[in-house]
Amino acid sequence: MQRYDVAVVGAGLVGSAAAAYLAQDAGPGLCLVGPPEPAEGAAILPHTVFASHYDAGRIQRLTGKDATWTRLNLEATQAYAGLEAETGLRFHAPVGCLYVSPHWADDYLQAAPALAAAAGVQATYLPDAAALAKAVPAYRFEGTPVGWLEGGPAGIIMPRALVAAQQSRMRQRGGRQLAATVIGAQPEDGGYRLRLADGQPHLWARRVLLAAGAFTNMTGVLPRPLAMTLKGELTVLAEVDADTTQRLAHLPALLYEGWFDDRDGIYLTGPMRYPNGRYYVKMGCNVPEDPYFNTLAQVQAWFADTAASQALLPRLRAQVEALLPGVAFASWQLRHCIIHRTPSLRPVIDQAAPGLAVVAGCNGYSAMCADALGRLAAHQMVHGQLPAGWDATWFAADWR
Repeated sequence: MQRYDVAVVGAGLVGSAAAAYLAQDAGPGLCLVGPPEPAEGAAILPHTVFASHYDAGRIQRLTGKDATWTRLNLEATQAYAGLEAETGLRFHAPVGCLYVSPHWADDYLQAAPALAAAAGVQATYLPDAAALAKAVPAYRFEGTPVGWLEGGPAGIIMPRALVAAQQSRMRQRGGRQLAATVIGAQPEDGGYRLRLADGQPHLWARRVLLAAGAFTNMTGVLPRPLAMTLKGELTVLAEVDADTTQRLAHLPALLYEGWFDDRDGIYLTGPMRYPNGRYYVKMGCNVPEDPYFNTLAQVQAWFADTAASQALLPRLRAQVEALLPGVAFASWQLRHCIIHRTPSLRPVIDQAAPGLAVVAGCNGYSAMCADALGRLAAHQMVHGQLPAGWDATWFAADWR
């Protein structure tokens, strides 16, 4: 049985970042454990898990919902240049981020100027449709829109590439990586024995950091469940040609926070290259038909088959076409995603038991601040507390 000083369970955006930081101290005493991305059409096994970072475009904004979210976003972006230079992997497109409310200056827009000023964020308040059309003419909005436009480093994150960069840095620092799924943990010899799927040999770690996202309560690691709500979410990929890709290359990422009868929480990224070599505009949103999950089997069924959601594709397609009038789309794909929300609507970085910590509950914002969350979680693992200046109560867990 392999033995480590610390094991990070979950090789996604936050877990990979935490492992990269922990490797600075632990080196080969660190092991990052997580399964690879499931292959298209592969059989769903009892332990199969998924991740929302299996994607090419996620939004990076700077001004968050409060000062702490804003600080997380900013500190994450401050690490990007060094990580890209060190690993040679590009994962960040600083094209800017546009927030729009189609009906009024909502709570976010009312708070954003003061939050941005306090954090030193440069942004432009766009008070009406005319200002929006002048600033970002490619977009079209209904109602009486009000906007907030941030320049770089706001923009787009390429999450697969970001995960690859963090894991590359971790390996350069001596950390180990194991492609496996953890299906249980038990205290043993002053640490934890982690049980792995597919008959793989167990491993032991003196300390464990659980960073399994929506699957946090499905790993068998925690002694009691973390209070979280799991919700399915739809995304649509709209294919564009090379000329359109070039024309929209600097299109700001969009957060369109209107509340409509059949959709809300709309977000969109400009054309990004996907593994098949084609370019797609991506849009996601909430719809009333979104399912909620309590079991691993329910989540697996959601990811395994998009057929039941195909009837919703025209609604999402119409929204993309309304936001980007005049753009010709060559094809459409519907994808399934999952987000997990905490009662506080804030992320969790907390101790679950002696030597066992958890980082989770990113509430749909993990990509834009994953590096910062991973760094904070790593610091807590090493020092037993968050760095000075961070409020531990803000990150405190609610347990069931």
